[in-house]
Amino acid sequence: MTDLIDGVSVFEAREAAVRAAHEVTREPAPQATPLRIAAGPDTSAFAAPLDLGPAIDAHLDRDNVDVLATGRTQSGMRRHMSELTPTDLVTINGTPLEVRTALRLGYLDGSPGNYRDTGLAAKDVAAGGAPAAPKSDVKPDYMGNETAFEDHRTENLLGTIAGATHAGAQLRAMTEIISKGEVSADTLRAMADTAGVSPQRLQTDLAQVQDAFAGQAAKFVMGSGVTNPEAFFDWAEQHHRGEFKDAMNQHVMDRNPKTYAKLVGKYLASGDSSIPDDVMEATSSSGVSVRKVDGQVVLDLPGIGTMSYAAAVRQGLVKVSRG
Repeated sequence: MTDLIDGVSVFEAREAAVRAAHEVTREPAPQATPLRIAAGPDTSAFAAPLDLGPAIDAHLDRDNVDVLATGRTQSGMRRHMSELTPTDLVTINGTPLEVRTALRLGYLDGSPGNYRDTGLAAKDVAAGGAPAAPKSDVKPDYMGNETAFEDHRTENLLGTIAGATHAGAQLRAMTEIISKGEVSADTLRAMADTAGVSPQRLQTDLAQVQDAFAGQAAKFVMGSGVTNPEAFFDWAEQHHRGEFKDAMNQHVMDRNPKTYAKLVGKYLASGDSSIPDDVMEATSSSGVSVRKVDGQVVLDLPGIGTMSYAAAVRQGLVKVSRG
């Protein structure tokens, strides 16, 4: 009996040893790995508000005389002065202008990548603002080549002034004459200094050139059917000021008075023009009658028919003399 108990004990001890050895060598059961979703790159920087610099309205400050600091693209993005192109915008006295226009008016000088402020904008602010260039949505009706003055001495004088003064100053003087009827003292002095003459002499020369342009315009509108040029100019100033200023500006720029053609047509069709019988001659002979229908001047042309006076002049069927 004792031997049986001892055998059981030995067996149990051996089983315990085997189980202990098995526990030591057995690998742990695999554990499930938690599912993780990659967050990707850090996008917090993109969520922050963008700093686009000063608002576009900041460029419209009339007291900002640093023209180059207002540079921006046509879409409104800031543009450094070294990157400005001729079609970019700058703001002068609260008015956005293309760089090429600012160059023509004398506010800027130089070339792309090397523009410089001439200081005229600062003078404008000190003087209370320069006259705005004439603007209109209506384009002058113009086709033709340059037309020189009949007086060759005045033509030569214009050439001398153009060759001796800065192009920007010339355009500024033109803008002032069209807007105010005279060249400002500052512009006159700057042009005179460049040309090496006295302001008084230059003022006299400019008046002579101005009279030549006026005479050229008057001759053209008379040849187009207007019997009283002064009445026409007064009418254009009163009823179509923007278009009239544009036509004058283009007349000087293109050296051709045909820029007034569209306004002349409107004037002759308006009923405000006076067409006396004794100043008309029909190219087809005599017998032309003149009447007004609903305020419009109408001609009865023998062998041709009835048409407006403006159309007859444009087609060369009638002409106007000074009587």
